[in-house]
Formats: sequence, C-alpha cells, structure tokens
Amino acid sequence: MNENIRQFLHERHILAEDIDLDLAVDEFIAAMQHGLQTEGGEDVKRLPMIPTYIRVGKKIPVNERIIVLDAGGTNFRVATVYFDEALEPHVDHFEVHAMPGSDRELTKPEFFNKILDYLEPVLPYSKKIGFCFSYAAEILPNRDGVVKCFSKEVRVPEVVGEAIGENLLAAMRARGYSDDYHFVVLNDTVAALLGGMMQAAKRAFDSNLGLIVGTGINCAYVEEVSHIEKIQSHLAIKDQGGYMVVNTESGTFHPSFCSAFDDELDLSTNDPGSYRMEKMVSGRYLGLNGLYVIREAIEVGGLFSDFFEQRFDRIHELSSRDLNDFIENPYGPNLLSHCCCNVIDRENLYALIDNVFERAVRFIVVNLAAIMKMRGLGKSPVKPVMISADGSTFYKSKLIRPKLTYYLRQYLNDQLGHYCEIIHVEQGNLIGAAIAGLTNER
Repeated sequence: MNENIRQFLHERHILAEDIDLDLAVDEFIAAMQHGLQTEGGEDVKRLPMIPTYIRVGKKIPVNERIIVLDAGGTNFRVATVYFDEALEPHVDHFEVHAMPGSDRELTKPEFFNKILDYLEPVLPYSKKIGFCFSYAAEILPNRDGVVKCFSKEVRVPEVVGEAIGENLLAAMRARGYSDDYHFVVLNDTVAALLGGMMQAAKRAFDSNLGLIVGTGINCAYVEEVSHIEKIQSHLAIKDQGGYMVVNTESGTFHPSFCSAFDDELDLSTNDPGSYRMEKMVSGRYLGLNGLYVIREAIEVGGLFSDFFEQRFDRIHELSSRDLNDFIENPYGPNLLSHCCCNVIDRENLYALIDNVFERAVRFIVVNLAAIMKMRGLGKSPVKPVMISADGSTFYKSKLIRPKLTYYLRQYLNDQLGHYCEIIHVEQGNLIGAAIAGLTNER
C-alpha cells in the first residue's frame, strides 16, 4: 500500500490498521454482557444475545429420520437426516431452492406457502422438523422462533413478529395436514456449532463456537444458563443450571469505529441503522464497500488513470465475487481488471480491495476474541476452542482465511493467550438442525 492510498483511507477513518482491537474487544464484551442481562427496545450498545433453549450433550437417537430446513441468505435447502449406530450422519432427499423474499417482497401468506411448497415432498418421512433460520429470531421456550427482523436484503416485512413454526403449521393445516408435526427453530450459527460438536467429541476441546461468514456474519457459543439473567424468571428450577447455546447476533454490533463512509453505505441499504458490523464484514455487503471506496478514491483524484475513471464510471454495482475475482487474477478477464490500463491502477485497486477484506477480518477476530476472553476459554494450546466455521465468503474468498489465520496467531494467541482451531463440517447446518430437532423436544 503506497502512502497516498494509506493517507486516503486514514483520513476517511476506514484504514483497517487504525481499528484498535483491544478497544473493540472490550466494546463487544460490554455489548454481550448487556445483552445477557436485558432485552427489548433499540440499543446500539447491546447485542441481542438470543437464548436458544437448546442444551448440549444430549444423546442422539439412532436410525430416526428427521426433516431439516435451512433458510439462508440466498438459498433455501431441504433434506432428511438420520444418524447410524456409529453416529455418522446420512443426508437424503436434498434439494436447493431460492430463498423466499430474496428476489422480491413477499406477503406473509406467500412466504409461508412458498416454504411449504419446498417442504411438502418430504413431509411423509418424519413428524419432526429442525428449521435452521439464518435471521434474527427470538427463540421461545417451546423452541419455536419469532422473527425479529430480516437482513441480507430479504424482504418479507409482514413476517416480522410472527412465529415461524406456528405459521407453518397453520399453512399445513390449510392444506389438510395433521397437527402432530413438531418444529425446533434455530439459527445457522447454532446449527454450525452443534454440527461441529459431533467432530469435537473425538478430541479434547475447551468449548465450541459456531461461526458464519457468508451472506451475513454471526457467532454462537455455549453459555452457563446462570449467566443469562434475562431468562431466569421464565425457567423452572430444574432448568436453571447447566449450559445453553446462545446466538449473539453479532452482525448487529455497532462499533465506535463506524465512519461517515459507513454511515453513507448504511443509508443505501434496505434497513438503515441495523446490522452495522454485518455491513462491514459480510459477503452481501463487501462488494458495496468496494464500490463506495473506489468511487470515493476516484473523486479524490490522482489515484487512478483517466482510463480507469472512465471505465469504472460505467459500473453501478459490485459483488464480493467481483472483488475476489480481481484479487485472484489482477490481469485476468474480470470486470475490475478491464478497468485498469497500467500497473499503478492495478496496485492501487488491489490495495483498496485488500483493505476492505482486512477491515472485515479484524472485526471477525474481535467477535471471536471477545467471546473467548469473556468466558475465559481456550487458555491452553492443548485444549483449544473448536470453531465450526461455515459460509461461502469464508471459504471462497482468497483473502479472508489467510488474514484470519494471521490475526488468530498474532493477536489471539500471542497477545491475549487464547487458542482455537477452525474446522469445517460438510453439511454442518443440516446436521446441526437435525441434532437440535432430535434432542430438544418440548
């Protein structure tokens, strides 16, 4: 990164290295602690910290099939799962559909009937349904989920405040199905965590985290029930001990490092004011970050050739894939490479995009470090925290994993003294949803 690019980014408060990791971790911990104590209302200094009412460590029934649904940012997946005597998962009847509401705004009946269209072919296989729902939802003690809001540009406003399982059962009754189907709703990070625990059982880990870096960003972890103060009055005496998975909804974190640049980008989205960290980190918004920062650099002048400026003026949107394609091959046949006419264009463009990803990774590290520091986890290298990671942005981006590996060693290990190991579980969300549905009945 040359000095002109560095100065440009620094003056606009978007230079990744200017983020104070220690301060950001402390802010994140304070937001988590506040979220464990209270809920309700808008407060940028509190994370939702959604209790899942899902306990860990229960025995998984063998050879019992369950239906699993996975509502992601782009795709809606349907399958059935069972575990054999060796507790190996088997995924069958797998289908991928478009996420309802991702291409246009839907009404409440349209949304639930579209899901039922996807679900109907597998309904004969089980009465139990594990529903991995990758959006903010308040999980009820009966393990249904009430939608708090949609993100990732999915538009179904009439469903906000509605119970997912209850409405699906109503749609099923309208089509002549019985009432004896049972839904367990959970977040994708919770599903990733549960899916990873299957693998963790083969080794000694201190605890488990679920991390999603895809269309959105989120993290789940295992908390002592006694620390979740806001639900104590709702629990029976017998349920007040032990451990419960908590969905942090970390994408809602509002760091003090938000700049005027971030504010402008936020105002261009469907939900201004919400999910501020997600808009700095996730695959749904990295392209938008790149678009805004390149436009701003062009307005400053002197950083790109006239040829680049004229070519880029024709570009009205960028995806995270467009950024990654250029990083993969700066001289290749891709949208951004075609804007460049000399090495200075390519080097400056590379530096701007690299900073977008660097900034995102620093916030991912803040998220992980805050959980481990608050809980005192992974203090020994021989018993690290297991992080089950999922998401297309995490695995398909050229820059995110190597940058994260660097910060985990340099910051988490060397400075904070916490240790972790990242694993990937194939079909982890589906397997985690199956575990939740099979082991957490009402």
